[in-house]
Amino acid sequence: AGTEAAFDSSPHSALVRVDYPRGSSDFESVIQKVRASSCDLIVIGGAIRDAVGVMTEARRAGVTADFVGTSALYSTLMHEMGGQKVDGMYAINTVSQPYPDDASKLVRDWTLDYQKRYADAPTVFAVYGWVIVDLFAKAAARAGPVLSTASFNNALESNTFPRDMFGSPEFHISSSDRLGCHKVRMSRLCSLLQLEDALQSRAGSNCVTRLENDGGLAPLLSVRSTPARESRPRAPGVASPPVGLGARWT
Repeated sequence: AGTEAAFDSSPHSALVRVDYPRGSSDFESVIQKVRASSCDLIVIGGAIRDAVGVMTEARRAGVTADFVGTSALYSTLMHEMGGQKVDGMYAINTVSQPYPDDASKLVRDWTLDYQKRYADAPTVFAVYGWVIVDLFAKAAARAGPVLSTASFNNALESNTFPRDMFGSPEFHISSSDRLGCHKVRMSRLCSLLQLEDALQSRAGSNCVTRLENDGGLAPLLSVRSTPARESRPRAPGVASPPVGLGARWT
């Protein structure tokens, strides 16, 4: 897995892998092993239900390590299921959760239009659908009037598609690289109750970090950092984001 490879190549960390059976709902023994390792970072490769269970048990056991998860955990469902127990979770994402008070007018208008049409607030899953259809439409238009598998594939391989209003990375594929993009972002999940404190402590720092997407995470990894952790430099003059719905990704 990519996480294991990254930490195996680092001289300043020790890695402990802890597995659990598929469909588990009791994570007490898992967290006991994690706690015994005195780790600073826990990487969860599972889906939302697993992550909520792991973090709930970790909070109960007094584990103070940071948590990181895949894009499967970049969802307001995390707080709907786990409440404040999942505060502070870091999750990888390629598009942003839409809010009616987003800094982008395009996203604000899109979000309001969605709410009017479906009488519900959009989630990141609605954005995924929009991004996929938008990319298909652009590629089909560039494929020409006679759309075929070959012409569509040629349009994808011969064009680079720019970032969209939701912040998706630039998209391009080739005959040897079908991933489309190699960059993701990392976002921190916090409830509205803790948003103000989080913004105060970070002094408006940019919480979005570019990372290379290395293709996979182990089921559960705890990492013990040998040197003292360094705090990230704060960027002055960055405006704090407004409060949004349910949970805010900063």
